[in-house]
Amino acid sequence: MAGKEPYKVIDVFAGPGGLGEGFEGLHQDSGMPSFKLALSIEKDPDAHSTLLLRSFYRQFGTDVPKEYWSYARGDISKAALFELYPQQAQAAAAEAQRIELGINPHQEVKKLINQRLDGSEKWVLVGGPPCQ
Repeated sequence: MAGKEPYKVIDVFAGPGGLGEGFEGLHQDSGMPSFKLALSIEKDPDAHSTLLLRSFYRQFGTDVPKEYWSYARGDISKAALFELYPQQAQAAAAEAQRIELGINPHQEVKKLINQRLDGSEKWVLVGGPPCQ
Protein backbone atom coordinates (compact mmCIF):
# COMPACT_ATOMS: atom_id res chain seq x y z
CA MET A 1 0.00 0.00 0.00
CA ALA A 2 3.08 2.24 -0.14
CA GLY A 3 2.25 5.78 -1.22
CA LYS A 4 -1.44 5.08 -1.74
CA GLU A 5 -4.29 7.15 -0.41
CA PRO A 6 -5.59 5.88 2.92
CA TYR A 7 -8.59 3.59 2.90
CA LYS A 8 -11.68 5.30 4.26
CA VAL A 9 -13.19 3.73 7.36
CA ILE A 10 -16.84 3.62 8.38
CA ASP A 11 -17.14 2.80 12.09
CA VAL A 12 -20.58 1.67 13.35
CA PHE A 13 -21.51 1.06 16.98
CA ALA A 14 -18.43 3.22 17.50
CA GLY A 15 -18.79 3.85 21.23
CA PRO A 16 -16.22 6.47 22.21
CA GLY A 17 -14.12 5.54 19.17
CA GLY A 18 -11.33 3.22 20.25
CA LEU A 19 -11.56 0.94 17.21
CA GLY A 20 -11.53 3.89 14.81
CA GLU A 21 -8.62 5.48 16.69
CA GLY A 22 -6.68 2.25 16.23
CA PHE A 23 -7.23 2.31 12.47
CA GLU A 24 -6.35 6.03 12.30
CA GLY A 25 -3.08 5.31 14.12
CA LEU A 26 -1.78 2.81 11.55
CA HIS A 27 0.73 4.28 9.12
CA GLN A 28 2.64 3.01 6.11
CA ASP A 29 6.44 2.75 6.12
CA SER A 30 6.48 6.13 4.34
CA GLY A 31 4.65 7.70 7.27
CA MET A 32 1.44 8.13 5.28
CA PRO A 33 -1.71 7.01 7.10
CA SER A 34 -3.11 3.66 6.00
CA PHE A 35 -6.68 4.53 7.05
CA LYS A 36 -8.80 7.66 7.45
CA LEU A 37 -12.02 7.72 9.43
CA ALA A 38 -14.78 8.92 7.15
CA LEU A 39 -17.72 8.32 9.48
CA SER A 40 -18.30 7.13 13.03
CA ILE A 41 -21.85 6.26 14.10
CA GLU A 42 -22.90 5.99 17.74
CA LYS A 43 -26.27 6.35 19.51
CA ASP A 44 -25.15 6.97 23.11
CA PRO A 45 -24.90 10.72 23.83
CA ASP A 46 -21.89 10.44 26.15
CA ALA A 47 -19.94 8.17 23.81
CA HIS A 48 -20.87 10.44 20.88
CA SER A 49 -19.57 13.46 22.79
CA THR A 50 -16.20 11.71 23.09
CA LEU A 51 -16.26 10.73 19.40
CA LEU A 52 -16.92 14.33 18.44
CA LEU A 53 -14.13 15.70 20.60
CA ARG A 54 -11.60 13.11 19.37
CA SER A 55 -12.54 13.85 15.78
CA PHE A 56 -12.08 17.56 16.46
CA TYR A 57 -8.65 16.86 17.98
CA ARG A 58 -7.55 14.83 14.93
CA GLN A 59 -8.46 17.70 12.60
CA PHE A 60 -5.28 19.47 13.73
CA GLY A 61 -2.79 16.65 13.14
CA THR A 62 0.24 17.38 15.31
CA ASP A 63 -0.54 21.11 15.63
CA VAL A 64 -3.21 20.97 18.35
CA PRO A 65 -4.14 24.50 19.48
CA LYS A 66 -3.48 25.64 23.03
CA GLU A 67 -7.20 26.25 23.51
CA TYR A 68 -7.80 22.50 23.31
CA TRP A 69 -5.70 22.08 26.42
CA SER A 70 -7.60 24.97 28.04
CA TYR A 71 -10.77 22.98 27.41
CA ALA A 72 -9.17 19.81 28.83
CA ARG A 73 -8.29 21.73 32.02
CA GLY A 74 -11.87 23.03 32.27
CA ASP A 75 -10.92 26.66 31.58
CA ILE A 76 -13.26 26.98 28.57
CA SER A 77 -16.34 25.10 27.41
CA LYS A 78 -16.48 22.76 24.44
CA ALA A 79 -18.88 25.21 22.75
CA ALA A 80 -16.32 28.01 23.17
CA LEU A 81 -13.54 25.79 21.82
CA PHE A 82 -15.57 24.79 18.78
CA GLU A 83 -16.54 28.42 18.18
CA LEU A 84 -12.84 29.33 17.94
CA TYR A 85 -12.29 26.66 15.25
CA PRO A 86 -15.54 26.39 13.28
CA GLN A 87 -14.03 24.63 10.25
CA GLN A 88 -12.56 21.85 12.38
CA ALA A 89 -15.74 21.63 14.46
CA GLN A 90 -17.82 21.25 11.29
CA ALA A 91 -15.50 18.52 9.95
CA ALA A 92 -15.71 16.71 13.30
CA ALA A 93 -19.52 16.92 13.31
CA ALA A 94 -19.63 15.49 9.78
CA GLU A 95 -17.46 12.55 10.84
CA ALA A 96 -18.96 11.77 14.26
CA GLN A 97 -22.70 11.21 13.89
CA ARG A 98 -25.18 10.48 16.66
CA ILE A 99 -27.44 7.94 14.97
CA GLU A 100 -29.32 4.94 16.28
CA LEU A 101 -29.09 2.19 13.69
CA GLY A 102 -32.41 0.44 13.23
CA ILE A 103 -34.28 3.57 14.34
CA ASN A 104 -32.98 6.09 11.83
CA PRO A 105 -34.26 5.27 8.33
CA HIS A 106 -31.95 2.84 6.53
CA GLN A 107 -31.92 4.93 3.35
CA GLU A 108 -30.78 8.04 5.25
CA VAL A 109 -27.90 6.13 6.83
CA LYS A 110 -26.94 4.61 3.47
CA LYS A 111 -27.00 8.07 1.85
CA LEU A 112 -24.78 9.47 4.62
CA ILE A 113 -22.29 6.63 4.22
CA ASN A 114 -22.16 7.16 0.46
CA GLN A 115 -21.63 10.91 0.94
CA ARG A 116 -18.78 10.34 3.37
CA LEU A 117 -17.16 7.72 1.10
CA ASP A 118 -17.28 10.26 -1.75
CA GLY A 119 -16.90 7.67 -4.50
CA SER A 120 -14.19 5.57 -2.82
CA GLU A 121 -14.38 2.03 -4.14
CA LYS A 122 -12.10 0.51 -1.51
CA TRP A 123 -13.08 1.13 2.08
CA VAL A 124 -13.38 -0.63 5.40
CA LEU A 125 -16.41 -1.22 7.61
CA VAL A 126 -15.62 -1.76 11.31
CA GLY A 127 -17.82 -1.89 14.34
CA GLY A 128 -18.22 -2.93 17.90
CA PRO A 129 -21.82 -4.15 18.05
CA PRO A 130 -23.43 -4.01 21.46
CA CYS A 131 -22.93 -7.13 23.53
CA GLN A 132 -26.18 -6.92 25.48
